[in-house]
Amino acid sequence: MSTQARKPDSSSQAQDAIVPNTLFQALVEHSSDVIALLNAEGLVTYVSPSITPIMGYSPEEFVGSHALVIVHPDDLPKMQELFGRIVQMPGVCLSAEYRLRCKDGSWRWFDGAGTNLLDDPQVQAIVGNFRDIAERKRTESLLDEQNTVFKMIAQDADLRDVLSYLTRLVERYSSEGVLASILLLDADKKHLRHGAAPSLPSAYNQAIDGIEIGPAVGSCGIAAYTGKPVIVSDIAHDPLWKDFRDLALEHGLRACWSTPILSAEQEVLGTFALYYREPHQPGSSDQHLVEFITRSAAIAIERERQEEERRALVSDLKHQKRQLELLSAATREINRVLEIPTIMRNLISVACALLNAEVGTYGLLIDGKMVFNEYIQNGEVRSISIVFEKGVGVPGWVMHIEQPYIANDAAHDPHVLPELQQTYGFYNLINLPVFNRAGDLVACFELQNKADSQPFTEDDLDLLQALASSAAIAFENAQMIEEQRALEQRKDEFISMASHELKTPVTSIKGFTQVLLRRLSQRDDPESVRFLQRMDAQLNKLTTLISELLDLSRIQTGKLAYRHEQFDLDKVVAEIVENVQATTTQHQIVIHGKTGVQIIGDRDRIGQVLINLLSNAIKYSPDHDKVHVYLQKEGNEAMVSVQDFGIGIDEAHQQKIFERFYQVTGPVEKTFPGLGIGLYLSNEIIRQHKGRLWVNSRKGEGATFSFALPVE
Repeated sequence: MSTQARKPDSSSQAQDAIVPNTLFQALVEHSSDVIALLNAEGLVTYVSPSITPIMGYSPEEFVGSHALVIVHPDDLPKMQELFGRIVQMPGVCLSAEYRLRCKDGSWRWFDGAGTNLLDDPQVQAIVGNFRDIAERKRTESLLDEQNTVFKMIAQDADLRDVLSYLTRLVERYSSEGVLASILLLDADKKHLRHGAAPSLPSAYNQAIDGIEIGPAVGSCGIAAYTGKPVIVSDIAHDPLWKDFRDLALEHGLRACWSTPILSAEQEVLGTFALYYREPHQPGSSDQHLVEFITRSAAIAIERERQEEERRALVSDLKHQKRQLELLSAATREINRVLEIPTIMRNLISVACALLNAEVGTYGLLIDGKMVFNEYIQNGEVRSISIVFEKGVGVPGWVMHIEQPYIANDAAHDPHVLPELQQTYGFYNLINLPVFNRAGDLVACFELQNKADSQPFTEDDLDLLQALASSAAIAFENAQMIEEQRALEQRKDEFISMASHELKTPVTSIKGFTQVLLRRLSQRDDPESVRFLQRMDAQLNKLTTLISELLDLSRIQTGKLAYRHEQFDLDKVVAEIVENVQATTTQHQIVIHGKTGVQIIGDRDRIGQVLINLLSNAIKYSPDHDKVHVYLQKEGNEAMVSVQDFGIGIDEAHQQKIFERFYQVTGPVEKTFPGLGIGLYLSNEIIRQHKGRLWVNSRKGEGATFSFALPVE
C-alpha cells in the first residue's frame, strides 16, 4: 500500500516556516537518528541529512512524499492505524518497530516514534524520530536461531543435521552468494572430514574429504593446523592455495575465509569456512556471524563427542559385564565338572566367546610333550593328533618359556610351523600355559582367528589368564578326583577279592561249628556247647559283614541283582521282626498298625533293610528294652518306621550317616563297633526301589529311621 504524495510549493519555504529555530535545526541535522516532520496528511515536509548514510536517500528525494510509502507491506496496516492515532492525540508520543525500504531495494528495521506537535506554534508538524535497529533485529533473530540449534542438540539430533542447519543459516544471513562449509578434525588430529556443505559442489566436497592439515593446505587445512582464522580474498593469486587452486577455480570458488572451531579447552574440533564466487573480503557483520556459528558448532560437536564417549563407555561396561558374567559362569562350570577333557572344552568355549575367536584347541602335557587331541571350531569338536616337542611350534615354545605367546601375523611368525598354518588357515593366535597350584605346567590352550582380523591384545591376555587360573584349579581337582577314583577302584577290587576269599573258609568253619554243636549237645559238656554257641554267633556276624562287603562291591560295579516280584509288605515285616526278636532277650519289638499293601520289588532286599534298622536300634539302645515298628500308608506310599530310645544322632551327622563307610566319631558312638556299611547299603536298596530313607533324631533322645516305598 502507498499514498500519493502532494509536494509543497517550495521546500525551502516550508523548511523556513517549520524550522525557524537555528539551534533546533543544528541538533536535528547532526543527530544519528533520522528526524522527519510530517503534516496532518502524512506528507514529509522535512527530513534530516542522516537519512542518506542510513537509507541511501537524499533529503530532497524524500521531502514531499507520503511517509508510509516506503513501509513494508506486512507492517503497513499497523503503521496506518498508528499514524491515525497520532493525528487524533496532540502532544502524545507513540512508537513502533517496522521495516522501511532503502533506496537499494533492501528492507531495514527501524524503531520509530511520532509526536503530534501540529498545535505547537513553533513546530506545527508531526515530529518523527526513527532509529536503525537492523543489527539488533539480526542479533535477536540469531539468538532465536541459536535456541533452535540448542534445542536440536538437546534432543540428540544427528550432528550432520545440526551442522547442515548452521551452514544454511549462515548462507541466509550472510552476504549474497556465500557458500558455507564445516569440516571435522579426525580422531588422529591430522585429517579433515566432511561435516556439512549443502551448497558446495559434491565433487568438491568429495575431493577435500580427508585432506591432511598443514601450513600450506588451503584456508581450512591451515586454520586447523594453526588454530587461527585464515582469510584468502583471492584464491587465484594466493600462495596458500597453490595445491588446491585448480580444484577451487574449477568449481567456481574465488575466495575463502576459514575459522577454526575450538572446544572449551581451545582444542581444534574442525573448521568453518565461507566461500565466495568472486574475490571478497569479509565485513564486520560476517565476522559476528562466524563467531556465532563456530560457537554453536563447537557445542554441537563436543556434545556429540561426549555422547559418543558415553555410548562407548556404556558399551564397554556392558561388554565388561558380559565378560564378568562369562568368567563367573565359566568358573562355576569348569569347577563343576571333574573330567579334564570337559574342563578344557568348557575353557575353550568361554574363551572363544570372550574374545570373539573362531577356533580353539588345547594340549595336555604327557611324558614331557604337549599332546593335542581336539580342535574346536565354532563350537564343533574335531579329533586331531598333534604332538609338540619342547621348543617346537608355538605350544613347544610356550612349554619352553612357560609364558603366554601372541602371534598376530601367523604367516610370518618364527614360532608358527608353516605346514600347520597352511593346513588350518589361521592368521593370528594366542597361546596360554596352564599351571597347577604347585606351579607345574600341565597343559596349554590356544585361540585362533579373532573376528574381523582384529589382533589379540594384552587386554585379551589378562582375561584369558583369569580364565586359565580357574582352569588350573579345576584341572588339579580333576586330577585329584581321578587319583581318588583309582584308589577307590583298587579298594573296591580288594574288598571284592577279600570278601570272596573269606566267604568259603567262613562257610566251612560255620558248617563244622554246627556239626560240633550237634555232637556236643548229645554229651554232658555244657561249657563246650556254650563256647561253640558264642563262636557260632560271631560267625553269624562275620557272615553278615562278608555279605555286606560283597553287596557293597556289587553296588560299586552295578552288579547288585534285584528280583521284581509282588509281596505282602506287612507279612515281610512280621517275619523279620519275629526272626530278630529271637536273637535278643533284652529288647521287646512291638509292631503298630499295618499298610495293607502289596509291593513290587525284591522281598529279601527289603527284609535286609529292615534287619539292618532293627539291629541298629537294638545295638544303640542298650539301656532301654523297647523298639517300636510303625506301619502306615500315606497317599501312594507305604511307610515303615523303626523307633528306638537310645543315644540318638546329632543333626550334623544325620545326612552323612548314609554315606559309604561314614561313622559318627563321638566318644559314646566309638563304643559301638561297625564299618559304616549297613545304612549305605540300605539307602541304595531303597533308592533302587524308587523309595526314600531318612532319619529323625535328637542327641540323647533316640532315633526313628523310616523308609517309604511307592505303591503301584
